[in-house]
Amino acid sequence: MVAGGMSVVLAKPWLLAAVGAVSLVVLVALQKPSSPRVWGLGIANAITLFRLALLVVASAVMPRAWAFFVVLVLDGVDGAVARRLGEESPFGAQLDMETDALFVAVLSLATLAAGAPWWVLTCGALRYVLVLARTVFPAEAARERRTSFGRVAFVFAVLTLLASLQLGPSPIATGLLALGLGGLVASFSGDFAMLRRA
Repeated sequence: MVAGGMSVVLAKPWLLAAVGAVSLVVLVALQKPSSPRVWGLGIANAITLFRLALLVVASAVMPRAWAFFVVLVLDGVDGAVARRLGEESPFGAQLDMETDALFVAVLSLATLAAGAPWWVLTCGALRYVLVLARTVFPAEAARERRTSFGRVAFVFAVLTLLASLQLGPSPIATGLLALGLGGLVASFSGDFAMLRRA
C-alpha cells in the first residue's frame, strides 16, 4: 500500500512493480513448491517469475503498451505449460493470481502517468480492496473464486488499459477504460456479495 501510494505521488509505476515483485519472490522462497524441474520451481512457476521480472523492467525502462502486452501473453503461457506438464498446484495458482493483480495495479499506474483519469486506479485497487475486506469477515468468506467470466474481465480490462496507454489521453481511451473497469467491477461483485452474505 505504501509503495502504491508513493508510485502515485511520484508517478513511478516501477516502484510498485519492484516492491510487489520482491514480496512475491519472498513468498516463493518461503513456500517453495516441490518440482523436479528448474530448481524445484517447475517450468510454469519459472515462467510466472520471468513475467514478474519483465513487468518490473517494462514499468521502469519501457512503459509502452507493447512491452506490457508481452507480459499479458506470458500470462497465458504459464497456465498452458502448467496444464501440459502436470504442474498445476494451489501454490502456482496463487502465485499466478497475485502476479495478475500486481500487473493490473502497475498497468493502471502507468496509464495514469500517461494522462488517464484518476479513477483508472480503481482497476488496480479492486483485488487489494477485496483482500483487505476479507480480513473483517469470517474465514468461510475468504475462499478465492476463479471464474471464466473473471478471466475474461481481467483480459478485457488489461487490453483497455493497453489501448489507453497506446492512444494517450482521448475520449475514446477514456471510454475504453470505463468499459474495462465496468467488467472488473462486475467480476468482483460476486466476491463482495459473498462477503456481505457471510
